[in-house]
Amino acid sequence: MVLVVVMVLARVIALGQPPSSFLRDASQPSSQLSPDDLKNVGIDQRLDQPLPLDLQFKDESGVTVRLGDYFKAGRPVVLNLVYYTCPMLCGEELAGLSSALGVLKFTPGNEYQAVTVSINPDETPEVASEKKKIYIDRMNERRDSKTDGAGWHFLTGQPSEIQQLADAVGFHYKRDPRTGQFIHSTAVMIATPQGKLAQYYYGVEFSPKDWHPGGPGHAVLLPLRPQNRAIRRSHHQRLAIGRSGHGAVARRFSHRDVSS
Repeated sequence: MVLVVVMVLARVIALGQPPSSFLRDASQPSSQLSPDDLKNVGIDQRLDQPLPLDLQFKDESGVTVRLGDYFKAGRPVVLNLVYYTCPMLCGEELAGLSSALGVLKFTPGNEYQAVTVSINPDETPEVASEKKKIYIDRMNERRDSKTDGAGWHFLTGQPSEIQQLADAVGFHYKRDPRTGQFIHSTAVMIATPQGKLAQYYYGVEFSPKDWHPGGPGHAVLLPLRPQNRAIRRSHHQRLAIGRSGHGAVARRFSHRDVSS
């Protein structure tokens, strides 16, 4: 059975504006995206492929961790790649994710883990810690029972590890040598407790109705629709790209969920 869901996500998060710290400073020079800027930028799904769990990063406390550490508890993992000093687009994505997680009845660290990884090797655990506080606070605004955020991890890393993870999940981006900022797409990925990629959600707004943590032995945060309880591919328009803070951001999203 094929279910079609078309979502237009060019608008700012419906549940709230991104933090002002992510908005572009109008005093800074802007530049327009060109076709050459967009070459080889996008997201290719790597469904059912294993993540490189031996990769090492620093968490928001500065502690060295392995990606596999977040899979030891046998829970699915919500994973996304951003960078914390992004002037706009990554803030919108994190705002949308924190809003969606905030209205779930499930808690990160209990039924699932959440892992956000910076693609900017220049960023530090201190920056990651600051951003974590912003989005844990935002998530708690929508929760009846507050969380300390121990189950949502904000990581930084070295170029080699970042690139290996990006390649593994099909996240293709580039750094603009003129500005030092990144041209990238946006998506949240769901990985099974065994560390395999199971679902991609594109855009900057995410419906909590699409996510349902499975019990022990179940694979992923699965859509509530029973006929779709399987690893699924999202077919989407690949115009989901932006160089945040530098000219117009091209954002149009649609996807088709296909049961398998």
